[in-house]
Order: sequence, then C-alpha cells, then structure tokens
Amino acid sequence: DDQVMTEQFLREGEIGSRLRHPNVVPIFEVRKSKSAPYLVMEFVEGQNLREMMKVRKKLDPLVGVRVVVDVLTALCYAAEQGMTHRDLKLSNVLISSRGKAKLVDFGLAAIRSSESVKDDDSPNARTIDYAGLERASGCRSNDPRSDLFFVGAMLYHMIAGMSPMIETRDRSQRLSMARYQNIKPLSQVDPTIPKSIVTFVSKALELYPEKRYGAPKVMHEDAVRILKHLESGDLSDPGEIGVAPQPNVAAAPVETELEGKSISIMLIESNVEWQDLLREMFKKHGYRILIFNDWARALHRIKDSMDKLADCIIFGAMQPDEETIDDFNSSAVEPATKNIPAILLLDPKFQAIAKTADLGPTRVMVPTPIKWSAIRDALRSLLKAAEAPPEAPLPRAAAKPAAAPTTAAK
Repeated sequence: DDQVMTEQFLREGEIGSRLRHPNVVPIFEVRKSKSAPYLVMEFVEGQNLREMMKVRKKLDPLVGVRVVVDVLTALCYAAEQGMTHRDLKLSNVLISSRGKAKLVDFGLAAIRSSESVKDDDSPNARTIDYAGLERASGCRSNDPRSDLFFVGAMLYHMIAGMSPMIETRDRSQRLSMARYQNIKPLSQVDPTIPKSIVTFVSKALELYPEKRYGAPKVMHEDAVRILKHLESGDLSDPGEIGVAPQPNVAAAPVETELEGKSISIMLIESNVEWQDLLREMFKKHGYRILIFNDWARALHRIKDSMDKLADCIIFGAMQPDEETIDDFNSSAVEPATKNIPAILLLDPKFQAIAKTADLGPTRVMVPTPIKWSAIRDALRSLLKAAEAPPEAPLPRAAAKPAAAPTTAAK
C-alpha cells in the first residue's frame, strides 16, 4: 500500500541482483506483481547468525574468525563493484549447512541514507545504527569504514556472547554517542581470547574512522592471517598483529566424519513423499541435498550459480514417463551438467522407457524400490569414475593413402 516503500524494495532488489559471489546470497528475479512485489533468492539451507547465537550463546574464536573471513571476502568483492552493505548485523549473515557465511540484504548498498533527524527517526529506517555511528564519529554517510566497524561488532558478539553496544529499540539511545564510546574491551569480557583477535576487534571498533581498517581488503588480510594461525593450533603471536604468546590449549577431539560430508546431491523429483524419504536418507548420512520439482528449474539454478551445486544429480522416476528420461538424457549433453555424474531411479518393469536412457561410466540406473545400499554403491562408483583421469586413446592403424579424386569429384 506504500508506493515509496514499494519502489525502495524494488530498487534494493535490482541493486542486490547485480552481485554474484559465493559469499553473497544471489537475487535471481525482481518482480512487480499487482498483488505484491517480490524477490526470488537462493535458498540457503541453514540459519542466520542471530538464530545460531540464540542457541549456542557464544562461538569458539576459530569459528567466529572463519565467519568474519567469509563476510570480509564478500565485502571485498562488493568494494570492487563500488558498493558497501550499509546494514551489517547478525540477522543479515546466513550460515549454510556447510558452515559457509553468506551475506543478504545488499540492497541498501547504493542508497545513501539521509542525515536528517527525520530520516533517522522514521519508522522504516533500517540504517539507524549506521546513522548513530556516523553521527558520533563525525564521518560522512555511506563511509565504507562503517561496514568494517560492524564486522568487528559481529566478531565481538560471536566470541564474547554479547553485543559490544547496548542493544535497545529506543531510537534516541541507538543514536547516542555514548553507545559507541563505552564499549568494554574484549580482553576484559574474556581474558582467554587470543590477543591477536582482541587487537583485530579493537582496531575495527575504533570510534574515529581514520583509526579503523581503511578498506575491506586490508581487514581481510589480517583476518586470514589470524585464521591460519588459529587453524594451525598455535595461539602465539601470528607475526603481524603484535600480541604476547598465549599458553597452549589442548585441541578438541575430532568428530568422526559422516560419509557424505562435503558431497552435494541434487534430486529432481516431483513426488513430495519421495522427496521427504530421500531427503532424510541422505541427510542422515551427512550428504547435502538440494531438491527440485522439475529439471528446467534445477538447470537454471546450476547455470546461475557461482558455486558447484552438485557432485551428483539423481533423477527420480517414481512415476516414469518419456519426459523424465528426456531430462536425464539432456543432462548428459548440457555443457553445465555433462561432467556431473547422474543416477536414474527407475523400476525395472518399465523396460521400454529404460532402454532409451543414456547410460555410461558416470550415468547409471538404480532399480526401485529404493535401497540405501544400492544408491550408496552407485554413488561411490560414480564419484570415483568422475575423479579418474580419462583413458588415453588406443593407437590407430596406419591409414591408407587416399585415392585420387575422380573428375566428377573435382
């Protein structure tokens, strides 16, 4: 009902749709419907960072730094496109089921917020925290270093279990300079936090922008350096941040990996009951599974994605028809999918249809009723075949010299 809000929504969607990066949730479509405008975005199986924090309360520093590295990677890419985020907060970071952080809501990036009190106090102002910071620090609106401040605030929250600033809905308090000045040092909240992280966060949370990191790339380099150091199990000085050595901490026991970890399955199946059955079967063994009702939509998603979406595609033919087999066969010739192994689930009694299936070393048919052992064996052999180097062609016999062309041929 609000035309101004509608236009802003559509504009934000158009801005966000320009970004294609593994750490940014892509917007595929922006539509102005008569009933309601809408965006079509990537479905990320997981939860946002705020939801995760409500459950886990605080994160291990190593996990927190990994998230921040992903966020900064996205900001580096956006900076190359001349864009900032302008609304960084826990709920705008999605954590996928594989632990990858992906930013959403990049739509405010190119919309400069007004510095008037009226704008800050408007019911729809979503950048009020940015307005408060920029007012307190005296920097211009849309300063890219404001994003870096809130990256530091997110890391502080993740590993301390609390926000560095007072969390309130009161707008006057959110715009107060004291909110950004009176931040308790991270080392006082938890003295066990590695000092490299304490120094990193302190620099990010400097009130005055000239004291913060100057660009996402510089901050990203420090975050990567800290991450590599933490992953090595060495909590001493990483060499660039300048901190005192920390006592060694015993490493946590390594969890036994499920067989499907790091393997993605794409299922093409329209029957909801079969979708649920296969989803539970794969997730139980650690596989990541993406489900589509039809092949056309799945293929569009594969073509539009920056990531590798599937290690294997499974075509469910519980209600077989020629179209299902055509879809299975088309995946063998489509440039985007011809190198992805595929499985066709089909009842052997449909012999006429089965004969038309394009099978091969990385394309097999598994009979139904479904047996996990059969699918598991097929997956293992297919993935192994896909990794194997192509065989060298057999030597050909010496060709006979071609006969001289006839007068007619000439």
